Amino acid sequence: QELVVAALRAAGTTAATMPNLPTIMGNIGQPTWMPPFPNGWSDYAADWTGPESMLLRADCISALCQAMTAATPAGVASAALGPLLSTNTAAVVGNAGSVHDQLTVLFCSPEFQRR
Repeated sequence: QELVVAALRAAGTTAATMPNLPTIMGNIGQPTWMPPFPNGWSDYAADWTGPESMLLRADCISALCQAMTAATPAGVASAALGPLLSTNTAAVVGNAGSVHDQLTVLFCSPEFQRR
């Protein structure tokens, strides 16, 4: 949920403009208002850092970026990351094909996903 909220805030988008948000959250295993009983979401890194989990997050971010039509990748990167944006990530984001792809790569970058 933190990644989704951070991406929405960075792009200046609200949950109200994202009618498919509950579906997206369910697809990554975090359905809204339904944490697993009795312990809630896992705090173990292994549950979130595996290849399958990373791919699910990338798919989720890609689906989110479909509706972020007003956001510009350079503006989002500057506002959200500022000097934390590495030159390598900036280059990869800049080389992505479309605005959708650029935002997806930006939100999937290590700089953006690091707390």
